[in-house]
Parts: sequence; C-alpha cells; structure tokens
Amino acid sequence: MLKPLPFIAAHLKDKSLSMFKEALQIFKELGNDKGIARTYSILGKQYENKDTYDLSFKYQQLALRLYEKLNDSLGMAKVYNDIGSILEHKLQYNEALTYFNLALKINRKINNHLGQIGNINNIGDFFRKTGDLKQSISTTIQAKNLAVKLKNKRAMASAYHNLAQAYKLMGNTDSAYFYSEARSKIYNEVFKEENNKQINLLQTFFDVERKDHEIFQLKVDKRINMIYAYAALLICILLILLAYSIVSKQRLKSKNDKIIFETQTNFIEAELKNKLSEQHKLNDELELKSKELTSHTLQIIQKNQFLEDLKSKLNLIIKSDRRDQRKEIKHVISLIDINSDKDKNWDDFRMVFEQVHTNFFSNLENYSQSLTQADLRLLALFKMNLNSADIATMIGISQDSLRTSRYRLRQKLHIPAGETLIDFIRQV
Repeated sequence: MLKPLPFIAAHLKDKSLSMFKEALQIFKELGNDKGIARTYSILGKQYENKDTYDLSFKYQQLALRLYEKLNDSLGMAKVYNDIGSILEHKLQYNEALTYFNLALKINRKINNHLGQIGNINNIGDFFRKTGDLKQSISTTIQAKNLAVKLKNKRAMASAYHNLAQAYKLMGNTDSAYFYSEARSKIYNEVFKEENNKQINLLQTFFDVERKDHEIFQLKVDKRINMIYAYAALLICILLILLAYSIVSKQRLKSKNDKIIFETQTNFIEAELKNKLSEQHKLNDELELKSKELTSHTLQIIQKNQFLEDLKSKLNLIIKSDRRDQRKEIKHVISLIDINSDKDKNWDDFRMVFEQVHTNFFSNLENYSQSLTQADLRLLALFKMNLNSADIATMIGISQDSLRTSRYRLRQKLHIPAGETLIDFIRQV
C-alpha cells in the first residue's frame, strides 16, 4: 500500500533525530570531543525546529562548553548565534542581542564573512523588533552590502526583507516597495531552483513508493496463495480423516459423519472467502484515500507555483509601456480566478483528510472554540507532517509568519510549555 509523502517526511525526521543521538553515543565512546560538540549543536537546532526551546538551549550550552575547551572559534560563533535565535523565539531580546554580538565579534576575528552576514542581519532584526528603526536600517544595510559583495542570494533576500519591513514601519512606502520588489526577485530565483530540487525529490519518493507498493502487492498475493494452500491441505487432512472414519465406523454412522464434515468444510471455505474479501476491500480503500490525500497536497503545491509564475508575469506587464496592458492584465486575472477557488480546494481536501484522520477537527474543537478556518487548515497540514517550507508555500506566507502562527496556535490550544505543537497534534 502506498504511504503518504508526509508520513515519509515524519519518519525521516524521527529517524534523523535517532541517528544523531546514536552518532553522539559513538563519538562519546571514541572520545572525539569535536564530533560530540558538533552533534550537540545539531541536536540543539533539531529541537529548536520542533519548538522545544528548553532542550534546544540545553544541547547548545553543552556544545558551547566543548567548543570553548577545544578553542574552536568557528564552532563557538555558530553556537552563540543559535543561542541568540533560541532566546529571540522566547522573546528575550536583550539576552539574544548579547549572544549575536558575541558571535559577530568572533566571526570578524576569523574573517568568516558569511557568518557575519547572519549575525548582522539578526542584530538588525533585533533593533526592528524593539522599535529602533533607524538603527535597524543602518545595521541591516551593512549585512546587505556584505551579502551583495559575496553574491549570496539567500543572505541578500533576507537583508532586503528586513529592510522592507523596517521602512514599512517608518511609513517610507517607496523604500519599502523597492526592497520588497528586490527581495521578491531574488526569492523567486531561489524558489525556482529549490522547487526544481523538491520536484525531483518528490518524483524519487513516488518511484520508491511505487516499487514498495509492487513488493507489498507481491507479498499479499503470496500470502493469499499460502492461505489457499493451507486451506487445500486442511481439506485434504479432513478428507483423510473422513476416509478413516468411514472405514473404522459403521456405515450408518459414516453418513452422519460425512454430513458434518461437509458442513464444516463449507463453513471454513465461506469464512476464508469472507476474510479475503474484507482484506481486499480494506486494502483498496486505504490505497485510494492515501492517493487522494497525496494528490490534493501535490495539486496545492503546483497551484501555488502557478500563482507565483502569474505574479511574475503581472510584474513584467506592469513594468512595460504597451497599450494593450489592460487586455493582458484582464487575461491573467481571469487565469487567477480560474485557479484560485480556495474554498472548494479546502472543502475537497478536508473531505479526504477526514476520511484518513477521523474526528480530527471535532476533537480540536474540544480544546478550543476560537479556532478559525485558517487555523484548522494549518493544523491539518501539521498533522500530515509537512516541513515548514512546504507549508509556507502551500498557504502563501513566509516562514517567519508561519512561526508566529505556530505560537498563536499554542496559545489558543493551551499547550503546556514542555509539550511541542507537533506532539500535541499527533495525539489528537
């Protein structure tokens, strides 16, 4: 039976966490402090991505102690930056700034320019979130200039995004629009590159799943053949017992024995047929639901890609001076109208989703009555164990906005501090 891609993604995440812990144990047995420190740092980042900030902070502290012992400046700088990120998620901004500055100081000392960009961007983001917009812009421009010099598209896009946000808060719409457009242009280039990689990865997963399904089907066929063989063997044994009974017992009694045997044989055959029929029906239903849910997920991803392409086309039309702009824009808008029936897509997706995850939405309403349709849609995507990048693409928001949404959902659902949102959803 084909498994949904989110199931594969969740399995890979859990497997990777388990393997990192296994690697940590091996490094400890070998006495490899550098390997131990690096694995502590990776585990800290893994738990940060799972919103388990206390465990993340614990592992990063362990990594920092070892890096200090090894006098590994690059490792210390990375851990300082990661700790600052954790504190920022916990809204402890001043403490976060201290760690960002420590990371920047080390990266400047060892001439790690790429690390400096991330540190400076984080510091600029701190000033924006704490209301010092002029300082935020001044700091972020430093990160932007360094990113342009290194030709690092991701770092440039991040700096442009922070500048657009800061200018928007200042009310400088022209500058905000300029940097937003610059960020969109670079983001589209990076998005297309990554989207091609994701499509290739999805195709690989589908090929693997198809092969697994073929193997599973062969096993099912083999099992059915074995059942038939056992049934035939059982019938043969019963026939032998019947023959022995006919020989050893009186003729009058043998007739009754034969009737009893035939009744039992018919009952066994009927029971066997019912079991096989139920098994085939269950396999068909599960396979159909799995295919439908996977198909809906892929359709949404492809649809969002389509809308991104249309947006790029609109930008090109707006920038041109041709007289037939209005006609072309109407044509593109009609294409968007045809492909933007979100309510119907959501209704179709929800119908298939509830067949696979029964009572999921009704159970959520027992925890909170304030959940919106957007909240329910986001919780359903988390239930499918999609990664943050795919979820952001499907609902058309940035990953920063996705983190904010996750935090608000935790508040609405009253999730305790020691429990992650993903663990909570798995139990629903």
